[in-house]
Amino acid sequence: MVSNFAFLEKVVETHDLLYDIASTPEIDQHLYRKYNLSQDETDFIETKV
Repeated sequence: MVSNFAFLEKVVETHDLLYDIASTPEIDQHLYRKYNLSQDETDFIETKV
């Protein structure tokens, strides 16, 4: 199943990545860690999105 919705990330914590200067792969990796995604989940996202 493919979702038609995208999550909006609200950056409110000071230790969050600076989204305006980070590259897309850096942002992706930050979010994978932030939400404790498994390697399988990360691999799925990387191959499908």
